[in-house]
Amino acid sequence: MKLVRFDLDDEGYLHPNIEIPLESAPMCAAQLRRAITGVLLVIRRFDAVICHARDTGEVDFEREASEPPEPAAAIARILDLADDAGGIDAIERLLGGGGPLPTDA
Repeated sequence: MKLVRFDLDDEGYLHPNIEIPLESAPMCAAQLRRAITGVLLVIRRFDAVICHARDTGEVDFEREASEPPEPAAAIARILDLADDAGGIDAIERLLGGGGPLPTDA
């Protein structure tokens, strides 16, 4: 998966990272959703590989989850609520990010 990169810091913590190249355009809700979902799915899919590597120093991709996991129910619900609220952009405006909120027609 090219979306997520893992970095090991000096204290031994493993951090998932996403790079989203933005030049002169703001991030859109679809990009943010893909990034969040991607991190969650990769962590769930490779959790056994990462834990085994941490504990033994050996990277064994045979431990990779055979089926891509579905997002956790709570995360899927949060993403659905964001869509129902008018998307991430509407939530940002609601939290003080500026701009008018969508109105019910």
